[in-house]
Amino acid sequence: MFDIQGFFDNINHNRLVRVFVNLGFAPELVSWCKSFLTNRSVHLKFNGKSSDPLETEVGMPVSPVLSIIYTSPLLHLMQSWNNTLLGMYIDDGAIFACRRDWDDVANILRERYVRCMEWLTKAGLKAEPDKTELIFFKRSRDKSVPPASIQLPFLTPNMHYRVQATNTL
Repeated sequence: MFDIQGFFDNINHNRLVRVFVNLGFAPELVSWCKSFLTNRSVHLKFNGKSSDPLETEVGMPVSPVLSIIYTSPLLHLMQSWNNTLLGMYIDDGAIFACRRDWDDVANILRERYVRCMEWLTKAGLKAEPDKTELIFFKRSRDKSVPPASIQLPFLTPNMHYRVQATNTL
């Protein structure tokens, strides 16, 4: 499982509009999306006092529905994956892999994780390594022992971090 770091603050609004177009939304919805994302301002209110309007473009949180649409190309990417699935809920992702051998499971998880991180980088996003979690499931009659951890690469050369497996998430 991985968490997208600063997700709402880093959504590129122009990219979101392009996703709308690429997914074939009606021109009226594309126009609405553009309008929703431009000329936005925020008023903060504390103890009954409002601030002056704060103009914002990038960094303004979008709705959960728009955020799911933003990451939908990542979900389309995984459609060609075999024995693995990707689940997304707003800024959280879960990669599921199924293989007969634990080393194969660890390798395919690592490979799929790298593909997700490459996509996130192209989208101006990145994962939060400290929030990455790992759990293995096995049949009760299976006597083999899953790995205690896996190493995942940063997208910088020769840099890795270890994710410890746990029994609960």
